Order: sequence, then structure tokens, then C-alpha cells
Amino acid sequence: MILDDCRTLSARVTEKKQLRLNVEQLKRFQKVRDLFVQQVRRLLPLLGVMRTLRDAGIARIDLGENARMVAALIARTRDTFREKAESLVDERTFASTPFKDAVDAVGNRLEAELQTAWQKYTETKIPATNRDVLDVLATAFPREVRLLRQRAERLDLTRQTLPESAAALGEFDADVSELQRAWGQLGGGDMPPTVVAFLKAAAAPSGARLDLLTEEVRRWLADHKILTAFSIRAAT
Repeated sequence: MILDDCRTLSARVTEKKQLRLNVEQLKRFQKVRDLFVQQVRRLLPLLGVMRTLRDAGIARIDLGENARMVAALIARTRDTFREKAESLVDERTFASTPFKDAVDAVGNRLEAELQTAWQKYTETKIPATNRDVLDVLATAFPREVRLLRQRAERLDLTRQTLPESAAALGEFDADVSELQRAWGQLGGGDMPPTVVAFLKAAAAPSGARLDLLTEEVRRWLADHKILTAFSIRAAT
């Protein structure tokens, strides 16, 4: 009887040890799983942006050898896991910290290059809307200038978000067109093209060239009592 109880107790001790080992392994598996989920959530949107900008001809980004090394690392990790699942919780076969650092480095570089490409593209597309110029025009065209400000603010927000799809890029282009139309609506849409060109150039950081200040433009500015609001300065 006592011998049987000892055998039962020994079996239970062994079972408890195995359960404790299983719990520890499960925790390590969950930690690795969380690492993979975190990296996927970070990289998937960036890859979507990269495809969107590439397909639109805006940017073609090559992450070079670092990306190829990470891809090979991921492939080796996958193959090792398929052969033996426990490899993911063994530091000898899978080092989670170096893996995370390698993927983070590629993700950070990809995000930085996408941001740079997107900012350069939007700078060439969005008409400038200098606040000082808009303040001057607001005295003569309050409704139109209010619309210009709204369109410009919307585009400023759009520029802060990388487009993950062609639809998002299309929305940006539509907003740019709306801002262009808002400029054309100044003066009820009857403003001479030379005046529109001058005002849009004046709203840019570099300002308007002196040759844009034609007699027609000068007369229009004088008629709307805003001629003296503009000044001439040397280009830098």
C-alpha cells in the first residue's frame, strides 16, 4: 500500500514538473508570438505604402543587403520552426533580441525613406498657401480665403499620413485639385490668369518673381486696395 502511494506520488511529482516546464515553454512561445505580431503590424502598412508609391511612379526604394539579410533570417527561422517548434524558445537556435533589432533596423530605414519620398512628392503637388498672403487677400475675398485655408489645412494633415493604397493616393490628388480650384475661385472665378499666377507665386516660400508683377497685376492689386500689402525683396 505504502509502496503504491509512493509510486503515485512520484508520478504526480514528475507530472507537476512537466506541467511547470510546459507552462514556461508556453510563456516563451507567447513572448516570441508577440514579437512576431508586433513586427508584422509594423511592416505590413509600410510595405503597402512602398507598393503604392512604386506603382504610382513616385518612389522606388531598394533597402539593399540589409533587407535581404533580414529576409534570409526570417526564412531560416521559419524552416527551423517547421522542423522543430521548440527551436523558437531555445536561445541557441533563435535569438529574439538580435532578430528584433535586425527587423527594426530595416523597418526604421524603410519608414524614413518612404517619409522622405512622400514629402518630396507632396511639396511639388500642393500649391503654397502662405498665411501672410492669405491674410492680405482675406480683406477683399473673405469667403474664398476661408475655403483656401480649409483646403490647405486638410492637405497639411494628409501629408502627415503615408498612403497605404491607391485609393488613399487618389484622395490626396483630389484634395490637391480642390485646392487648385479654390485658388481659381478668387474673385468669383473672374480673376485674370496673370493675377492668379502672381498670387500663387507670392504665396510660395520663395515669393513671386518681379516679372510676374505686370501692369495688369499691379492695377488689379491697386483696384482691390492691397497693392501696398506686397513688398519687393532680393532673392536669396
